[in-house]
Amino acid sequence: AKHIPIVPISALHGEGLGNLLKMVTLLQKENQKRIGTTELNRVLSQEQIQKPELFTLNSALFTLNSALFTLNSELFTLNSEGRVQNSEGRVQNSEGRVQA
Repeated sequence: AKHIPIVPISALHGEGLGNLLKMVTLLQKENQKRIGTTELNRVLSQEQIQKPELFTLNSALFTLNSALFTLNSELFTLNSEGRVQNSEGRVQNSEGRVQA
């Protein structure tokens, strides 16, 4: 994927470690950004028009008012009740853990 940064390093020669730390700092700042609902809905509607195949998962169509995000490399959605659930339908609890 073109949005994933690649930072070449060498543990043997100690090269690239400065670049790695800069990238970690940048990723931490990006991870802490918050996107407003209006902006999120605008981006999602543009993406759904341009790439509708991204909004299907297990033959279920995501609607425009559903938020799509990842947490620990797992896909989650915001369901119609405003509860966070993963692709298996398991709901995330208030501590951020997925309930069995």
